[in-house]
Amino acid sequence: MAVDPPFLKRPITLIVLLLSAIGLLFLFGPWSSAPVVQSIRPEVFPAPAPAPASPTAGAQTLTVEDPSGESYTFSVEDLCDYDEFEQKANRFMDDFSGAVEEYEKTLNAASHRLAVSGDPEHLHVAALLEDDPAKRIELITRALAADRDNAFRAWGAVHLCAGAYAETGCPLQAWQERLLQLDSENGETWVQAALIRMSAGAEGAALRAMQRAASASESRVYWPDTIEMIERAFAAASDMPFRDRVALGADFAGTNLPNYSSYLNLCRQQSAQSMDWAYACLRYGELSEREGKMLIVQRVALGIQQVALKALGDEEQLKAVVDRSQRSRESADTTALENFQRSMAVVTGSPTLYSRYLAAVKEHGEVASMAIMQDEAARWVLRHKDLECIP
Repeated sequence: MAVDPPFLKRPITLIVLLLSAIGLLFLFGPWSSAPVVQSIRPEVFPAPAPAPASPTAGAQTLTVEDPSGESYTFSVEDLCDYDEFEQKANRFMDDFSGAVEEYEKTLNAASHRLAVSGDPEHLHVAALLEDDPAKRIELITRALAADRDNAFRAWGAVHLCAGAYAETGCPLQAWQERLLQLDSENGETWVQAALIRMSAGAEGAALRAMQRAASASESRVYWPDTIEMIERAFAAASDMPFRDRVALGADFAGTNLPNYSSYLNLCRQQSAQSMDWAYACLRYGELSEREGKMLIVQRVALGIQQVALKALGDEEQLKAVVDRSQRSRESADTTALENFQRSMAVVTGSPTLYSRYLAAVKEHGEVASMAIMQDEAARWVLRHKDLECIP
């Protein structure tokens, strides 16, 4: 017998999931909407040292082997009457404004508790929640002071400062240089530096940063780390259930990715004027395609390669990159994403499974983790046949 989905009883959950759905659409759209780095004061830079949407009909099924030798076929529809679920969700939407108000109250209360904490992770999350630029920078400054050697904290500070520089005059250059020291093998850190230096009018330093990005060994944008951080913070500062916390974390992680449109524009403009820039952008794009764990990172990397190859006039290699880009889109088509989202309805209900999912993203990448977690979800249902209707 189907039971009422828990999140129909908790309006905040639907709002969080709606926001996460928007974040997912954004994530598989063209580019990030992260803030463009504000124009900053010129400064001399040193040369671098060497170097879930609503499920639809026709759900996916997965078959796994029981230890007894019997097989078990798992379909999310086996656990929930989604027709009934969607009808109730639609009725709930009639009070959408009330749900938004409750959601905002929950965020505001948690934000206040986190802002008075001495934990640098709590202060980091409070900064992400804060709308006022000056207060945002004050919070992340406190977080950095308490956790100066944490690369993720420095990454977050640079991102927040880039979006608030015009209003606050925050120490963007100093924080960026500190991040380069802490995260020197991360190509994404060096591309951020190139963009900031170019905004300061330091073109030579910007080119050196892009060349350093091209020779880096890693590509990391801290998407899983952001989700983990926000989930832990809201566990400490609110009574929000786990599924709601990870949905909120995914939303914030998606909207705090790097400004990829600026990366692409930088390479397009500079590659048209300089072969050095074109080759640096090409090599950076190859690194990000190869080492990037997020699908959006890999797709942007392919776009940057195309920009660089057009500037270099290499038609043969350009065609190969265009073909890889098409295959990338086919590997994550609508049907595959819908199947993955159905499995994630199980995964997000379990801290154990969700931890495995984020670990899989970090190690294997976003696309590979989809297949891994579909299998994990099926095995989990096999062991927990008393699961309630989900999500």
